[in-house]
Amino acid sequence: KSYLTDDSEMDFLGHLAAGMGAEAAACIIFVPVDVIKERLQVQRKVGLGEPLPGDRVSSTPPSYRGSLDAIRTISRTEGLLGLYKGYYATLASFGPFSALYFAFYEQARRLVAAFAQEKDPKKLPPTLTLASSAFAGAAASVITCPLDLAKLRLQTQIRLKPGAKIPEGHLHGLRDAMSRLWREAGLRGLFRGAGARAAFHVPSTCITFTAFEECRKVMQKVEGMLSHSALQPI
Repeated sequence: KSYLTDDSEMDFLGHLAAGMGAEAAACIIFVPVDVIKERLQVQRKVGLGEPLPGDRVSSTPPSYRGSLDAIRTISRTEGLLGLYKGYYATLASFGPFSALYFAFYEQARRLVAAFAQEKDPKKLPPTLTLASSAFAGAAASVITCPLDLAKLRLQTQIRLKPGAKIPEGHLHGLRDAMSRLWREAGLRGLFRGAGARAAFHVPSTCITFTAFEECRKVMQKVEGMLSHSALQPI
């Protein structure tokens, strides 16, 4: 973020780049966790380790006993890349989300500061920081909902081995997944669950930015006190 700073203030594109870059790095750790979580959430109760009934050639993953079993099964049957299923789709989903909420937050904070007649947006009280971050999280969540739905569908299908028969309905990428969503339910299908997605992300964005801003204020006070004491004659 500091490398994109211009006179201590970043422009809109600078915030987008900072959020996107942070998400690209975070996805290296986050994607395997996300793959396991989503497969466990959507699996149906069938014989453990068995494909779903009637799915002899299917993109549907087997049922798992839990997180550790999911890691072992995916690593054994799909390889290490199976744990990174949908990495680029995740980056295409959470990258824009992080970039947008980062940028929206900075713009919302400036607007709120102007409305509250506060010259420095960094000095907003916690309640106004909460309002700014809530707007940013909700707006970014709704806008990126279609990408998140496409990511979900890609991550909850198995990774086919080279030369394997392609099952009917198997998705071939983010574009194919979004096209399928559009064909199934149109615009409403692309934004299915947008409200729930916003309700999931808003608390985390509020906590993140409010805690960050308040900690920054405390650190600035501590730094000022240390600087003042260092200037005092011994």
